[in-house]
Amino acid sequence: FTDASGGTVRVSRAGDELGSPTRAFVETKSTLNTDWYLGDWSARLSLRYLSSLDEQCVGLVADFELTEFCSDGAAGNELDSVIYTDVQASWNPAGLMGGGLTFTLGVENLFDEEPPVCFSCDLNSLDGTVYPIAGQFLYGRVIFETQ
Repeated sequence: FTDASGGTVRVSRAGDELGSPTRAFVETKSTLNTDWYLGDWSARLSLRYLSSLDEQCVGLVADFELTEFCSDGAAGNELDSVIYTDVQASWNPAGLMGGGLTFTLGVENLFDEEPPVCFSCDLNSLDGTVYPIAGQFLYGRVIFETQ
């Protein structure tokens, strides 16, 4: 932003959750994928990591006098780091349609990890720009490829 003298001031937001309208700046966000193959079968294990955030418990939270819910009162709230575990298994039978079919089943958020509660966020105490909606997501997929 620009200060009173017309100069530019750099503000570091890494690790901050600024609430509504939802704005979060995750410092570290990473994904690790590990794949295994055996014949017609494959499997994937994915770990998705989001580092902790410091929520500023002012504005909406202070206006409703709900800062006692924040871990540090009006000073702020820490949204803990989270790791989501995803798994999937695939079968690509070489003898079926020339190997052009692949069947996949998977689960996102295998251990049903809950996103941290954000008191100043306006989407059911969730920052949907950073965290997935709570719960597991089961899926199936069929891929047909022609040679």
